[in-house]
Amino acid sequence: MNFLDQVAVVTGGTRGIGAGITKALLEKGAKVVATYARNDEAALAFKMNLGDLAKNLELKKFDVANEEAVKAFFNW
Repeated sequence: MNFLDQVAVVTGGTRGIGAGITKALLEKGAKVVATYARNDEAALAFKMNLGDLAKNLELKKFDVANEEAVKAFFNW
């Protein structure tokens, strides 16, 4: 499947399964917004380790359990 010119949002997209999904989408041509809740350094390290794929990755920090944070994210 080709995701060229598509945008995906992956919650928890910098660790574990979410990181795998983020990377797979980037490899298929998607632009990805990966969210994370806490660890700025780990999120940045994840992005840096993606090499050229990182150009299509935007990181956003917020907790999906916080309703106001979710609303703010989608109004960004």
